[in-house]
Amino acid sequence: IRLARAASLGDDLPKAGLLSSGRARLAWVRTDASSGATIGEVMRAELTLPERQTFSASASLPAKARGAVRLVAYNVLWSSPTKSEPGPAGFARIFKALDADVVLLQEWHDREADRGKDNAQREAGVRAWFQTHAGGEWTVVGSEGQGVFVASRLPVTARGPARLEAPENASPWDFPVRLASAVVTTAHGPLAVGSVHLKCCGTYQAPEDVRRRQEAGLISTAMAELARAAGAAAAPVVIGGDYNLVGDPEVAVRMVTGLDADGSGLNLATPLLLGDAIVHTHGGGTRNGSRSRLDYFAYPDAVWETVQGFVLDSTILDAESLKAMGLEAQDTAGSDHLPVVVDLRPRGK
Repeated sequence: IRLARAASLGDDLPKAGLLSSGRARLAWVRTDASSGATIGEVMRAELTLPERQTFSASASLPAKARGAVRLVAYNVLWSSPTKSEPGPAGFARIFKALDADVVLLQEWHDREADRGKDNAQREAGVRAWFQTHAGGEWTVVGSEGQGVFVASRLPVTARGPARLEAPENASPWDFPVRLASAVVTTAHGPLAVGSVHLKCCGTYQAPEDVRRRQEAGLISTAMAELARAAGAAAAPVVIGGDYNLVGDPEVAVRMVTGLDADGSGLNLATPLLLGDAIVHTHGGGTRNGSRSRLDYFAYPDAVWETVQGFVLDSTILDAESLKAMGLEAQDTAGSDHLPVVVDLRPRGK
């Protein structure tokens, strides 16, 4: 656990130097969502706090593993790569450094700039950005789900549904499910990939959570159909993006159930922050400095394996590490999410 030494919690507590010395008592409490009653025993711990220090990580950027397919999931905060602030340069450095085969994008959407555009026009805009700023040839697949795209350097042989809708009156929200999906051709055969952005916000069993469960079921069905459409044998499935798991964690289970080659569910990868021993993918300078894990990759561990994975946060890396990677300290601060990277390859390859 890492404790922030500054907080803004009202006039009765200091805004700086909080818990800067001495001992701290911690408690973890599980409560019932409806009654608020404590479930089980309270877990307690006490520790002596070390001296306050600025955290800085030294790390090298892992090269793509031999024979692996590198995938990146990145929520880019409402088309931030296209805005004058923070500008495209930081995002361009990130995509060039990561050298992904497939990028799964969320929130590549601008309410004004995209007004009146159809899906083909939005895809063309993302493709033009990548070819200009990330370099190389890209194929981009979107959908009517707002802001989700698959950008691939690998050949695309099939596309998922152009529009995926929740049942009528199933929730207070009537926008299409945010899924963009495609079958890409790897050196090991076809791979069905999906970029997802589940409904945000809410808490356990809140209306937002109900909507997430509905979306998860629809996405699971759509990805299974896309995988079967790839050929005689169903293609392996990978689902990455912003899962927004702030309520029931079973939402993720529902989305990946039965999608592995052996009939089991996909496995969630567990990449850690590059240069650190923890994981978060959202927060930092936003949301009052709180951090959380919202972005995930699910992969078919019965037939493929994660060779390596990491989450990139340029703001924690020291100057020497940044220089070697071709990055600048504030590059990943262009979004409130961090890029999540996995290298996958078939087992035994």
